[in-house]
Amino acid sequence: MGIPRQLTEEEVRNNFIKHLIRLAAYWEKVEGKTCLEKIEGAIFSTLVTLDGEADDLPSFIVAPYSDPSDKNFYKDEGKNWYPQNNNKVVCDISGKLHDTFAKIKRG
Repeated sequence: MGIPRQLTEEEVRNNFIKHLIRLAAYWEKVEGKTCLEKIEGAIFSTLVTLDGEADDLPSFIVAPYSDPSDKNFYKDEGKNWYPQNNNKVVCDISGKLHDTFAKIKRG
């Protein structure tokens, strides 16, 4: 097996994608649910994964990556803009995504 080491970016990406493929396979086989319920289940499971509550993966940073010109453009349009995370993550939304999804879904 070799000496333990930090996973490479490619390995992390592949592990994440493989996990999502397993989630899709799981939700495809769920019986007694409508198509919409299965899609929502898959979305919820993905958010749980990003929040770090999946068995085999850590939490992931989820943050907007807006163009530097967006702030001025939206400001000139009289609209709100997303925070910039170009050099330092200042708006990591992960951690409570699945809880927020459930709350919004309930209304």
